[in-house]
Amino acid sequence: GNSLKKKKCSVFIVCFAVDNLASFQSISSKFIPELLAFNPDIPRILVGLKADIRERESKGDNQLVPTEDIFKLAKQCKMPYYEVSAKTRVRFLTCSLLLHL
Repeated sequence: GNSLKKKKCSVFIVCFAVDNLASFQSISSKFIPELLAFNPDIPRILVGLKADIRERESKGDNQLVPTEDIFKLAKQCKMPYYEVSAKTRVRFLTCSLLLHL
C-alpha cells in the first residue's frame, strides 16, 4: 500500500516483537520496501520489543526471532538496532530519547 507515501517525519522507528516471527517477517516483506519506495532518505531505526523475553531461558511454545536474522536485516537496510523492554526498562531510556529526534 501507500500508507507512508505522504508522511513527513524525521525518523521511522520500525518495531517488532522478539517473540513473534511473523511481526519480524512483515518488516522485510512489507514495511521496509514501502519505506524505501516512498521515503528513501528518512533514517530508519529497527527496534525489537519485549527484550526481557530473550533473557529467559525457556520461552515455551513461542519461537524467538534469531538475533542473526535481525542483525542481517539491520545491516542490509543500514539501520541501527536496539532491543527494548518496557517491563524491565532494558534500553528503554535510549529508545525513548530517539523518539524526540
